[in-house]
Amino acid sequence: MELDVEAFIVEIYQRPAIWDVASEEYSNREKKKNAWEELVTIFINNKEPSNDDKKLFDLDVIKRLAHS
Repeated sequence: MELDVEAFIVEIYQRPAIWDVASEEYSNREKKKNAWEELVTIFINNKEPSNDDKKLFDLDVIKRLAHS
């Protein structure tokens, strides 16, 4: 999967539930889950990604973050 890192950062920034520890959304697991699912849908270009698609996306992002 080819990930546009700059676009990914922009999309992450628009979802404080993922990154902003001062946000009330950050401690809300459901909002955090929904924010990640939005990212999966955007970046794998699939309106209803399968669980396998979600897992592969998560693994790819984790791998990229670990090597940055």
